[in-house]
Parts: sequence; structure tokens; C-alpha cells
Amino acid sequence: MSNGDSSIDKNTSEKWEWTKRLYSGKSSWQEFPEKFWLVPSSIQKSRLLVCESCRHLKGAVKLCRRCNCIMPFKVKIGHASCLVGKWPSINRPPPETD
Repeated sequence: MSNGDSSIDKNTSEKWEWTKRLYSGKSSWQEFPEKFWLVPSSIQKSRLLVCESCRHLKGAVKLCRRCNCIMPFKVKIGHASCLVGKWPSINRPPPETD
């Protein structure tokens, strides 16, 4: 990366490692870390609205030119955040106890 931000490199590397494992048949969705939880639909919609007004979004698939993610999928993941800072990640709420 030209800006020297190693946290972006680490996050990208981690994301691709899970992707490779999933497509190679060495993993399943059930094995993904706890951080891959889905946010409520209201947050998904607000994140996507922000992306749709961003200059980095391109094409009918809504691919981000900065992170190369397909945004209608990325906006659903709780730990995901915008690389240009337009929306933050969200901590998973604690489980409800009876």
C-alpha cells in the first residue's frame, strides 16, 4: 500500500485467507469467526446509501474501487468498515440472557 497502513494489508490478507479456505472446501460458513455476524437491515440500508453516493463505487455490481468488495455484501457484515472512513464497524451486541 502506498500509504504504509499495515492494518489494511493485514485485514485484506485475513479476508482472502478465509475466502481461499471456503472455496477450496477446507472450511464452511459455520467455521467463520464470530466477527462475521450480520447487522440489522436498517444499518445495511444506511451503509449502502452512503456507498451509492461515493465516487469509489462502480458498476451495476456495486464494486468499491478502494477495497474491491461487492458492497451489497460487505454492508451486511458487522466487523466491516469503509476503508475511506464513511461508515464504521459495529461491535457485536452481547448475547441475550434469559
